[in-house]
Order: sequence, then structure tokens, then C-alpha cells
Amino acid sequence: MLNQLTALIQIFTESLPISSSGHVQLIQEFLHIPPDATTVTTLFDYALHLPTACIIALFFHSDYIPTIIGIRKTWPFVLRIFCYGFVAELMTVFWYAAIVYMQLRIPLWVGFAMTTMSLLSLYFCTPHNYSSMNMRKALLLGCMQGIALFGGISRFACTYTVCCWMGLRPMRALQWSMMVQWPLIFVAALYGTYALYAARILQLLHASYWLSMLGATVIAYGLLWGMYYMVRYNIMWIWGIYMLIPTVIAWYTNV
Repeated sequence: MLNQLTALIQIFTESLPISSSGHVQLIQEFLHIPPDATTVTTLFDYALHLPTACIIALFFHSDYIPTIIGIRKTWPFVLRIFCYGFVAELMTVFWYAAIVYMQLRIPLWVGFAMTTMSLLSLYFCTPHNYSSMNMRKALLLGCMQGIALFGGISRFACTYTVCCWMGLRPMRALQWSMMVQWPLIFVAALYGTYALYAARILQLLHASYWLSMLGATVIAYGLLWGMYYMVRYNIMWIWGIYMLIPTVIAWYTNV
């Protein structure tokens, strides 16, 4: 039951700029749930990204489907976007390799604090002239996504914030933030789901588990729409105020 609770929390918070994994870790500490480091638990964590991948694909379908349909005319634009995205993902993989190789870790409260400062900085981000993505910005975006691999640092918050500070329009920043996250989320989801299915673990789950996951996915989709309107009205910085709470809790409990 407790594992199902943490799974629901992860799905909910994936649509919010508050670090889903960090909140799961904090709640496990608060409820005295021993963090299970087994392979099965890790695979479940990966598989739980599948609802998020589906939510993002569904949410932005009106942006990419017309582009794909008219690929004969839009291919230069698609090629340019693909190149920028590939560079960003390459930088993310570089950071992941460096973090794993050097076994780098930071306290959870430090990651939360970085997310807090990132979000609060949006209050002061008011570019006079908006610009578009380029190779230099793609490199910086990939670096930021790589840094967000540390616990407590929200990938959504940091990538969105850096896009805004680089001069992208808020809605374009949201699109880029989600687009560079999606390949990583999708690959992890496929790997975790396939591995659990091959081990015949998914087949053993009760129907109530699947129903709760479906309900959580629907709610997460609604939360993403909420983020859309917060981006539209430039009030995403409000989440920085909320993030002060988990930051203080994590610092106090020395997580």
C-alpha cells in the first residue's frame, strides 16, 4: 500500500516543477519507509515514467502532428529542431556519465534549494526581446538537464527557467522543456516496463493498482494543463514559494 502511495505521488508530481523523485524520497523519510534499492524497485521507478511520456505526447499533439503531416514542407524546420534536441540530449548523457563515474551526490535539501532559487528567479525574468533556439542555447539546455539528474533538482523547473532566461517566449520555453525531457522519459519507461513484463511482475499486480495508476495519470494530465495556464500568465515563480517548504523539511531532517 505504501509503495502504491509513493507511485501515485511520483505520477502526480511529474507534471509539476518540484522534483518528483525528491518528493518521493522526502515522503519515504517522513513516513519511515525504508528506501528499497533492489533492481525491481528501480525498474518500477523507470516504468512509472510511462504515464508521463503519454501525457506529454498527448498534451502537445496539436504542435507536432501538423508538422509531421506536412513534413515535405516543414523538413528544414524539423531537421533544425532535431539537431538542437540531439545536442541537448548528448550533453545530458555526458553529465550522466560524469555523475556516475565520479559518484557525485548532493544532499536532497541542496537540490530542493536550487529548484527553489530557479523558480523564484522567474519573477525577475522579463526579457525585452524574445529570441529563438540556437546551438549555443541547446548546449546550455542540455547542461541544465544534466545537472537536474541530482536529487531534488527539478528537471522541469530548471530547463524551463533556463529557456526563459535565454530569451525564449514562456510558451516556447515550456515546449522545449518538455521536448528535451521526453526522449529520456520514454526510453526509461520502455526499459522498465519491458523488464518488469519479462520478469512476469506486471502480470501479478492487482486490478486496483492499474485503476489507481490510471486515475493518477488523468489527474497528472489536468495538472499539466494547470502548468500551461501558469506559464501563460507568467506566474510559474509561485512554485518557488511552495518549494521553500520541502527545502526546509529536508534540511531539518538532514536528508
